[in-house]
Amino acid sequence: MNDRKENTHGNIEAEMADKLYKNLKMGTDSIVNLMPKIAGKSENIKADMTVQLDGYEKLASKARKILIDNGKKPSEENIMTKMGAKMGIMMNTAMDATPSHIAQMMIEGSTMAITDTLKLKHEYERTQTPPSTCLSIADELVRFEQGNIEKMKKYL
Repeated sequence: MNDRKENTHGNIEAEMADKLYKNLKMGTDSIVNLMPKIAGKSENIKADMTVQLDGYEKLASKARKILIDNGKKPSEENIMTKMGAKMGIMMNTAMDATPSHIAQMMIEGSTMAITDTLKLKHEYERTQTPPSTCLSIADELVRFEQGNIEKMKKYL
């Protein structure tokens, strides 16, 4: 049972855009925190991660526009969630910052993003007025993450 109200289409669109935006910003933060941890001369994986970072920013920009168009301010995860993610990255790379381990972390993150995005998409598809623009962004994000997984596999 959904705990959100079936308000106007704009409110539903903004609500979904906000959730997408938060998830995308967590992805960008994770990559920014992870990049300096990569050991050795690993320019190829850094380049692929930079492309992924750019993709997250472009998708976040689309979600941000929907929020602004609906009179909402984009918000990010709270500081505790962000710090927890940063600490997780620090702990996960303390003993192993090889490209293989980083790729594994990236694949796990992309897999989690696909799962979260599909759950979000399916939740909003069932509303009376599905937010078509956000559903399109969600589809784009899933395809993007699938491509990211494929790129990271070569580093395993």
